[in-house]
Amino acid sequence: MPNLVQMSNPDALRDDLQRFGFSEKEIDVYLSLVERGSAEPKTLASDAGVSTSYIYEVVTQLDSRNLVRIEEHQSPAVVHARRPSEAFQTLSARLDRIEDAVEERYQQPRAEPMSLGVIQSRPTFASRLRELISQADSEIRLSLPFAFLSEVEASLKSAVEDGVFVVLLLSESDYEARSGAVEDVATVVNRIDAQLPAYVAIDDARGLIAPLSVLAWEHGPEEAIEFTNPTVTGVVSVAFFGLYQSSTTVMLRRPNTLPRRYSGIRPAVYDAELARRRGRSLHVRATVRPTGADDETETIEGPITEIRQSLIAPTNSELLFENAFEVDVGNRRVSIGGVGAFMEDYEATSLLLYADT
Repeated sequence: MPNLVQMSNPDALRDDLQRFGFSEKEIDVYLSLVERGSAEPKTLASDAGVSTSYIYEVVTQLDSRNLVRIEEHQSPAVVHARRPSEAFQTLSARLDRIEDAVEERYQQPRAEPMSLGVIQSRPTFASRLRELISQADSEIRLSLPFAFLSEVEASLKSAVEDGVFVVLLLSESDYEARSGAVEDVATVVNRIDAQLPAYVAIDDARGLIAPLSVLAWEHGPEEAIEFTNPTVTGVVSVAFFGLYQSSTTVMLRRPNTLPRRYSGIRPAVYDAELARRRGRSLHVRATVRPTGADDETETIEGPITEIRQSLIAPTNSELLFENAFEVDVGNRRVSIGGVGAFMEDYEATSLLLYADT
């Protein structure tokens, strides 16, 4: 009987997996394992053409996606491919939840400002990106080729110094050759072994998308797009975090000193998670309203009992972009997400995070 890869169009299959955030090497390893059923890590490393040290990183990432099962009690360890019906059940459930949430919002759409602009050259793109970075109030998420980083390095450092929360994903990143180049340019720096377009999201309101040809010195028919629209920015952020979950951490900036007030959930979750990993017990006082409602805000306060986050490996969020707190408010536990949350009980417009002394 022909195996799974032989039965399907291999190019189409690889394209589909890439759209779900798989890197080229992850695809090589996963498809090799699907063909074999089970294998030792060194065998998969040979099949995929990667080092034996790197194969464990890839296999661990596939395990976190529930695609493989690792038997570490054996020596050497053995990796098994889960049945497709089991492996993709988690992803299918996540997509169903996203579809339900988007459908609910679609039924009552809100009028949002929308503007689009076209950028055709690298110098113009770099100039516009520097300008957008300088205008950021609270958050920046962007993926860029490592070779392009020097174009915006100074702007990113200035934004970080001003307290902007910056998540940077470097592609094609020979960062080891210039390890100091990523210091102070972001709050979090990850790398991914893939050729990616540029995704830029500023303050959940505006951003840029650019193919690699625009970021290079090529002149062709492809163009970059600048947009101003919260919904489009949200879609770009989902694509960004899909790729981000397949990447490797390069640098984590030291968290802010607590207590501290936040206007967004992600910076608060970042500082809280790093504090939790140092053994600190945390409390939050949040200005919130029920998710999806236009009610007046109220204040809730209590100890944080759980942090769900997609920013710092190992992540534990159910969705690619989920960042939230579980809080004990005395008679019950409630979940708090950011503005626009749809899975949590409340969306927070302001949070004060503090730790036990």
